[in-house]
Amino acid sequence: MPDRAEQDRWVERVLGFAPARTLSASGASAQQAALTRLRESLDQARSLWDGAYGAAQSASRDTQATLMVTAPREAKGMQRVLQSYWQDLASAIQVAKRAANDASEVVTLAGELRAEMQGDAMLDHLEKSGAAARPPLIATLDKIIALLGA
Repeated sequence: MPDRAEQDRWVERVLGFAPARTLSASGASAQQAALTRLRESLDQARSLWDGAYGAAQSASRDTQATLMVTAPREAKGMQRVLQSYWQDLASAIQVAKRAANDASEVVTLAGELRAEMQGDAMLDHLEKSGAAARPPLIATLDKIIALLGA
């Protein structure tokens, strides 16, 4: 059976950090500070994303109101698409915050959502109708990628 030091080296190699019992007081506080910064960055990312979602909803409100009269099914679909984008990233941020190890999955998803939004036909339709729902979403994804990818 491996001794404790060997187990600790294995944990550090596999997980990327030393077990708490081998950290010095300064090492433990540095790890705690890094965890605090990660959580604060994730909170900031969530706040930015919530704001962008609100801005996209506001920008598309008139178009959705018109569609509710002429094509209610499409109006509801438009709402679901915007909500789906918001929910995907909001959920990923929440998972990263609970896991408290890194935000790389959030950064990856933000990049994927950005690419998807660039080609989204519904967002194209909104822009042609004069509703700029895409710009606040794209700009915020860029900010989140910069914030968490650094």
